[in-house]
Amino acid sequence: IALTRQSVLDVSGNGGGTITLAGDDISNAGLIQANAGDNATAGSISVIAQNLLTLESTSKIVASGARTNSSGGTIYLYSYGDTVARAGQVIDISGGSVSGDGGSAEFSAHGTATFDGTVIGSAAPGYRIGTLSIDPVNANVNGTISANTTVWAQEDITVQGNVTINSGI
Repeated sequence: IALTRQSVLDVSGNGGGTITLAGDDISNAGLIQANAGDNATAGSISVIAQNLLTLESTSKIVASGARTNSSGGTIYLYSYGDTVARAGQVIDISGGSVSGDGGSAEFSAHGTATFDGTVIGSAAPGYRIGTLSIDPVNANVNGTISANTTVWAQEDITVQGNVTINSGI
């Protein structure tokens, strides 16, 4: 499955929605979103590859809240092989701009997970920021992460370049 820069998968609405992609090799260079309206929780996005999952530099995967009483959703990105998130890609699980908690995201692989790019898990003051879990056999981490983050690897964790992990944003 190859989603180009012009590709848009959008199930946004009052209650978010659900998107599930599954295939051998999956590459996303477009927009996948399941955003919520006010007074709702954003939806769920699952992308599961048998071999290789790649988030290209223009990839944007969003399950965020709207404005009021609107929480971020759930994003699950997994490969039975390796996962790669290139510099420039964005994962957004933010809560509503006025009220609502951030959502959760997982970026994992049975093999190596190489993460570069940005995760946004912001929440308004008084609300919980989003969470990110990176859980492969080997992890390579670079980029900017604004979420409570856990990196757990069965073997090696490598931090490359300038990594910024902000909590409480």
